[in-house]
Amino acid sequence: NVRCCPSPTTPTTPTGFGACSRGATGTCHNADTTPCATGYVSNKCPNLPSNVRCCPSPTTPTTPTGFGACSRGATGTCHDVNKTPCAAGYVSNKCPNLPSNVRCCPSSAPSSPAGQLPSGQRACAVGGNAGTCIDTSQCPAPFRSFASSTGLTDGGCSSIPSRTVQCCSTPPAGGTSSGSVATQGSCQGLYFPIADGSLREISVNWGFSRSSGRRCHAGLDIYTTGSRNIVVVGDGVVTAIMRGWYSCSGGSIDAILVFHSSGPLAGKTINYGEMNPGTYSVRVGSTVRAGERLGVARNCGMLHFELYAGRRTSSQRWLPRSSVGRGCASTSLSTKPSALLDPRPLLQCLAPSSARYRHGISFLTDPESADASLFAADLDDEIDDDADGSLSTGAIVGIVLGVLAACVVLAALVWLFAVRRGGAQQSSIGVTNEFYDADADADAVPAYANTGSVGHFECNLCTKTYEYADDLEQHVQLRH
Repeated sequence: NVRCCPSPTTPTTPTGFGACSRGATGTCHNADTTPCATGYVSNKCPNLPSNVRCCPSPTTPTTPTGFGACSRGATGTCHDVNKTPCAAGYVSNKCPNLPSNVRCCPSSAPSSPAGQLPSGQRACAVGGNAGTCIDTSQCPAPFRSFASSTGLTDGGCSSIPSRTVQCCSTPPAGGTSSGSVATQGSCQGLYFPIADGSLREISVNWGFSRSSGRRCHAGLDIYTTGSRNIVVVGDGVVTAIMRGWYSCSGGSIDAILVFHSSGPLAGKTINYGEMNPGTYSVRVGSTVRAGERLGVARNCGMLHFELYAGRRTSSQRWLPRSSVGRGCASTSLSTKPSALLDPRPLLQCLAPSSARYRHGISFLTDPESADASLFAADLDDEIDDDADGSLSTGAIVGIVLGVLAACVVLAALVWLFAVRRGGAQQSSIGVTNEFYDADADADAVPAYANTGSVGHFECNLCTKTYEYADDLEQHVQLRH
């Protein structure tokens, strides 16, 4: 019966049921009787009636301090995703033992002075060059971001569960993956498609005769040697992989199409033709980065390089107007598909200064009329270069011979069937019939001799019996 009598100086606002917990700053109140200017928060007043909730303190900063630091290799603060915006984008599974709506908001990485790598979550290396794992958007020049599939010499950044975290490092040394990169001009930042050490020579043969003049060469051929590695020219996304695109003396080859939505190649698609199957790991929809190793071009001895306007998912043929002559670039531009672009300016901009050119004709040399036959004979010693899928002369001859052989076999079968049918119709069938007194040595009586008469008609070939001669006659025709 002894209770507390509060002093008259007690504030009119109740002090509540004690402080909030579970990471919240404030006081627990009866939500039915006490207003809360900052809005009540649930599940922060454990072991109290359900109508008692947490009223955050008005002194709480407008940006919540969160639920503590992120863990599991992430740098940042855990926040309620429903209440606090995160400019860097929330990351899951970095705030263990907290409600599912609490996630990690990564801290913004400090800007790095020119020539220095940013501080990252772990070290990595590309082609022997040290780097750090960080979001690709925070990798400053002159460094570049490299995915784990582009020649990392260690585990790279694959252990960090983020699609945007890659190894920020200097480009690898020549021969590991990247080719030469343009540092000025309209193609600045793009890579020559052949890796360092893999270039043999360039054939400036766009628009020249193919398939004995039946079509025009839609691309430009770059001969490979050594490891024959092919690299991505610019950042883009894979829009198509055409398996079995063609076959040459080295075997079947594929083609990979990459569309570029930004940069110097914005709005264009590159066809990396005649790639060896099994040497690439990209799929349709894969994002690729400039300088990234794409695969190997060995079976045909070269890379077939095509350039298109717009987003393409297949290659196109270029058929001549009448005669290829000196080359379709001179005689048949009117028949060229509008989406097919001349790749020579791009490759001229990207080609290394030490590049060697087939037939001695470079991008800066205007081929003479006599040069058309040289380019038309390209690859005779390595490949029947029918890269866009038209049939060679040998293949056409083989198809014709196969069709003729099939016709001969079919005719022989028809003749054999006709002979057998005719012989069966001419056979005499002996019968035993109570209406006919024919002994076994007498000439056989045809089965149809007593049409309509009931008796015992037996087939001399299989001994099957019938009551009517008509039935026996039908049996002979169908069975024998």
